[in-house]
Amino acid sequence: EYDIRLLLKPGWHVLAIEGFNDNREAGLLFGLRVEMAGGGKIQIPSDTNWRVVPAEEGGWERRNQPLPNWGRAVVVSPFLPRSDQPKAGHWFERKPTMMVKVPPIQPLEGHFWKSGWFQATLIGIVVVGLLAYLKLLARLTLQSKGQELLRRERARIARDIHDDLGARLTELALEGEVAQTELPEGSPARSRLSALSEKARSLSGAMDEVVWLVNSRRDTLRDFVAYVCKHTQRFLDSTAIRCRLDVAANLPDVTFEMPVRRNLLLAVRESLNNSAKYSGAGELFLRIRIRGQSLSVVVEDHGKGFDLDAADSLRNGLTNMSERMKEIGGRCQITTAPGAGCRIEFLVPFSKSSKSGGRSRVQEELPLTGLKGEEGAPR
Repeated sequence: EYDIRLLLKPGWHVLAIEGFNDNREAGLLFGLRVEMAGGGKIQIPSDTNWRVVPAEEGGWERRNQPLPNWGRAVVVSPFLPRSDQPKAGHWFERKPTMMVKVPPIQPLEGHFWKSGWFQATLIGIVVVGLLAYLKLLARLTLQSKGQELLRRERARIARDIHDDLGARLTELALEGEVAQTELPEGSPARSRLSALSEKARSLSGAMDEVVWLVNSRRDTLRDFVAYVCKHTQRFLDSTAIRCRLDVAANLPDVTFEMPVRRNLLLAVRESLNNSAKYSGAGELFLRIRIRGQSLSVVVEDHGKGFDLDAADSLRNGLTNMSERMKEIGGRCQITTAPGAGCRIEFLVPFSKSSKSGGRSRVQEELPLTGLKGEEGAPR
């Protein structure tokens, strides 16, 4: 006896019965009695209106009409009426020899992730995510190729400038020096040729700096540190200021893009120029350190110092240094007072796109400390 009330909702339903005989071949007697909620009963005994579905047939319980190959049931024996109920139609009143009462059958509650709408939505999300991933991958590939082409073009331009213009300027300076030897001492033309030769060499030095900035092979932190230290030493060689270098060991070999290198180099150069002009200091410190995820470059002297609040607002040096740092997401901190020297710190954050670069010759070419003017000291 089955209670299927929980399975039935308002509307049409198809009731199918699957029966079998587990003990040899024999006829089967089926009866379907439906008790309605209002108290009525529907009793359907097995007869020739019943259909027999072939054993290999699948999905028969979901059909609402029989197929042609479903044969009709064959009546092999009439129902046995009870002695007190001679009419065969009352066979439902017969007491079965065994009754198995099954608990009320509950509806199948499938988890939401097993439902069709959820699986379709999930597949849609996966497809959209895959398409977005492929689009992003294609964009990154094109961007990577573009950066590689730009790197090669920068290297070619730097090489052409160095090999062509550099050679021509060197040739011009040498020809001027040779022409000087052919003129008498004190000749106005000789002094002019000397000035032209000096300008040609100065222009060659400026061109070398442009080549360094453009050359993509120098886009690393270590190459920048090596260059700025050498530039500081060369700049102070012509002054009475001793140069002290204090550079952290084991600097990370990360990419240092051209805009960062250019702005930071020009800011350091401006601070060196101001110190040489106005500080009256006997020595200058260039300190390069790593502070968290930023590079710290400090230019410090123990000279005259000045009142920062009373500094001439018409002079562009201090303003330019701050503006250059803002352009690359860094900052410039100036600490000074009259008679207390001046300390300028440039703090530049490493870019999120910074990555490991190739080997650099910084540790081979650059001493970690240096002192100008002391015999035997590294330069």
